[in-house]
Amino acid sequence: MKKSTSVALAKTAILTALICVVSPFSVPLPSGVSVSLATFIIFLASAVLTPFQATVSVLVYLFIGAVGVPVFQNFSGGFYSLIGPTGGYLLAYPICALVSGLIIKNKSGFWRYALAFFVGTVIIYLIGAPWCSVVTTGGLNLKVILTLLITFLPFDIIKMICASALANKLNKKLKNAT
Repeated sequence: MKKSTSVALAKTAILTALICVVSPFSVPLPSGVSVSLATFIIFLASAVLTPFQATVSVLVYLFIGAVGVPVFQNFSGGFYSLIGPTGGYLLAYPICALVSGLIIKNKSGFWRYALAFFVGTVIIYLIGAPWCSVVTTGGLNLKVILTLLITFLPFDIIKMICASALANKLNKKLKNAT
């Protein structure tokens, strides 16, 4: 195995492990939903890995959770998590990683990362919020969708800003290290 392949595999595995370790810890909100740092790590994965590697990293995380390892929000796991109220958010994660990674694509800078993470977050919202509404109310309920968006948005803005700043620093350090 070539050194570059080994390094890419190791980076992908490390970020998969980080997603698995961080995602179960979440903060419950009064609205009944919880906020975790899963997207924060997914943003970082899309910034330091190739789009393909970031997507694989998230898909492996989803597989680990789907087989029952409690790596999803609130230490849950199992296939039901993928079809339950938060399933849309989970299934949107690999798309977020891919699209964010494609926007970044070897270009760095705080604003490039911020744009990529914003687009990724919009994708997660477009899939996750309607899915949650359908699963919890039996249909598309605009009030539920707007409540979810309003609840998550402040936290996601903070995650996008912090991930953009950290990704900018990380990639500068990684370029200097190679």
